[in-house]
Amino acid sequence: MIKSQIMKEAIVLINSKQYKVQEGQILILDRVGEDSLVKTLFYRDDKEILVGNPFLSNISVKIKILENLKDKKVLVGRFKAKSRYNKLKGHRQPISKILIERINYGS
Repeated sequence: MIKSQIMKEAIVLINSKQYKVQEGQILILDRVGEDSLVKTLFYRDDKEILVGNPFLSNISVKIKILENLKDKKVLVGRFKAKSRYNKLKGHRQPISKILIERINYGS
């Protein structure tokens, strides 16, 4: 008989955006600093479900920043007809690749 691993899931608030995460998951999101707060809104495992009002203080999610990089280039163009006006600008959004190391209950 195979013993199933306990599946822990959480919904966290990072940089004012909500993400559904699991242990060992890799996320790509807007640039995250070393001092960014991770607040837990929801927690679920095989035995129980906890919903925060608005946050859960006894659940902590540990993240590790794998790398900071830039997203693909987005081109923005301006054009005015019949006046030979044409401008093109590019922008690369800074992003972070993070690893969800651990979801701790009761700490």
